[in-house]
Parts: sequence; C-alpha cells; structure tokens
Amino acid sequence: MSIAKRELLTRCSTALSCAGLGASLFSTGQAYSGPRYLDVPPVVQNNDESRNSTSTPGAPASLATASKSTAAVGSSPATSTASGETEKKAETETPRYLERGYRHEFLFTGDVDFVKGATKSRPDETGLSEQSLDYRAELIYGYFIAEFVEPVIEVAYSQQKNKLGEFDGTSRSFSWGAGLLFNLPIVPDDKPVRMHFARWVPFGGLLVMSENSLNDGRLASTSTSNNKSLMTNLIVGARYLAFPNVSINSSIRMSYEKSSTAAEAEGKSGGERSKTRIQARLFGLSLLF
Repeated sequence: MSIAKRELLTRCSTALSCAGLGASLFSTGQAYSGPRYLDVPPVVQNNDESRNSTSTPGAPASLATASKSTAAVGSSPATSTASGETEKKAETETPRYLERGYRHEFLFTGDVDFVKGATKSRPDETGLSEQSLDYRAELIYGYFIAEFVEPVIEVAYSQQKNKLGEFDGTSRSFSWGAGLLFNLPIVPDDKPVRMHFARWVPFGGLLVMSENSLNDGRLASTSTSNNKSLMTNLIVGARYLAFPNVSINSSIRMSYEKSSTAAEAEGKSGGERSKTRIQARLFGLSLLF
C-alpha cells in the first residue's frame, strides 16, 4: 500500500472518531440538564406561620384574597349608595292610595250635657228640683277641590229635656246648611304642599245654616213654640293629622242669627229676634279619603 492511501485511511478514521465523540457529548448534554429539585410544600408549624405564609406577597392565594377584598371594597360604596337611594325613594314615594290626594272628608262631632240641681227664690223655701239632659250630634261632609278648597254640607240634630218642679219640657232642633272651607297645610320645605304631607292644617271659611226647633212644655196647660233661625257662621280652626286618614279638629264659630218664633198656649203669639253667638268646638273627629 502506498503512503498516500495510508494517509487517506488515517484521516478518515480520525474524522469518524471525532464525529462519534461529538455525537456522544451532544446526547449526554441533552439528557443531563442539571440537578432536579422536588417541589415539596413546607410543613406548617402553627397558625401564625400559616397566616404569615398566606399573607406573603406574590403568592397566588394571597393575590386571589386581595382581589376578592378589593372587589368587595369597590362594590360596597355602590351597594350602600343603591340601598340609600332605595330607602330615600321609599320615604319620599307617595302611597298609592294618596297619589291623587284626599277627596272626601267626614267630620263627626257630638256632646252630651247633664245638669241636676235645685232652685229656690228665698232661703227658707223648699228648693225645686232641676234636671236637664241635652245631647247633640253633627255630621259634616266635605269634598276637596285641589286640596285647598272644600265645599261642605252640614247636618245636625239636638234634643234637650228640662224638668223644673212640676214643669216638664222637651226641645228638639234640626239644622242643615252649606258653605266653603279653605285649607292651608303646613308642610316641610322639601315636600309639596299636600295635605297628606302635613301634620297641622289650619282652615277657615263661611257656612250658612238654617235651624228649625220645636218646644213642648207642660205646666198648668200645654204650650208649644216653633222657632226658625237663619245663621251665618264664620269658622276658624285647625286640623291635626294624627294618622294618615284620621284628623282631630278644633274650631271657633262666630254666628249672626235672625229668627222668628210662633208660640201657642191659651192664645197665639209670636215675635222676631236677632242675636250674635260664639261657639267653641274643641274636639271633632274627621275621616279623610
């Protein structure tokens, strides 16, 4: 074999050896990537360490907890604002039955007066027994126009029984009339001027009444009298709304009356008179609808 062929074979074997060594080193480098560590969680010794570990910044659990708390904090003002608006709306919202305001009023008043005593003209005389029973019932119906103007109708009946010694008498009267009242509700500044928003409602007006009374008396003979009156009443008063549909009323009436009387005992007689009267009506109960 010549020197050239030997040299060629030597170079080929050397090249093959280098290639095999490189391949083995490459495969070894791919297989070995350094030391491996097992991710074993640390053992929790007590609750303090557990709380400290969960509050460590960067941990996923703490991030989730922080995000939840942030969301809760961010949503709490909106929730409180919504609840506050709901409560405010509930306070200012007009109840369904009062959306159109009051339209009807029924006012009831009544009183009973009982008197018992004795009457004598001289100290040494025997006193005459005196006894009287008087009761009165009154009904007023009113219809509200725009909450403030109220046309009214009034009907009243009264009866009085008097007994003085041998005298026994009974008086009955029936009256009716119509008029106009004006209401002035006192409401807070942030409320509309409506009666159902007010506690106090002053009122005033004019009422014209007609009254017919019949008197029967017995002493030595029977006597009767019939009295007809026309009364013009100026009314001033106030309502207190104790409940949404119930009010307590007080009023003063100043009236001018003109009447004619016809009496009959053993003969007939009659007359006319005029008078001024003031009445204080301290208690009346109204139902408002």
